[in-house]
Amino acid sequence: MRDKLKLNRTKGVDRTLRKSEILRGRHRFYEVSSKGKNISGKFLECCFRAVPSAEQSSPGMVVGFRVSEKIAGSVIRNRLKRVMREAFRLMKAPVVHDIIKKQLLVEIVFTGTQSAPRSSLASFQEEVQREMESMIQKAVMTEVFHE
Repeated sequence: MRDKLKLNRTKGVDRTLRKSEILRGRHRFYEVSSKGKNISGKFLECCFRAVPSAEQSSPGMVVGFRVSEKIAGSVIRNRLKRVMREAFRLMKAPVVHDIIKKQLLVEIVFTGTQSAPRSSLASFQEEVQREMESMIQKAVMTEVFHE
């Protein structure tokens, strides 16, 4: 297990996505969707909220991934969720660092709205990663994070 963690660290940056960093439970997804703000993109929708200081246990980011039921076939939906998790895992370190500096706990839900093109999953993953990065940057710039 330790060898696996060593492989996922690059120059002191932890690139793992722990279970404690994943949003779980229908109630928490609903809470983020109803109380949060939305950003839409080509492949994804992002809903986020900053948790009030009274409710938070420690600063950081908790992320949930879901795919619209409009995308037919469970295999395709699960593949899209895997791509979203991997894209987030690869780009999360600097984002989480900035959020921890601001002493915030942020809950984010990414919803896949379009299925992956059959041509190249690698290029699709890069597109999803770029879209996630821009969405998170927009979220950080909003008033929610300037409390």
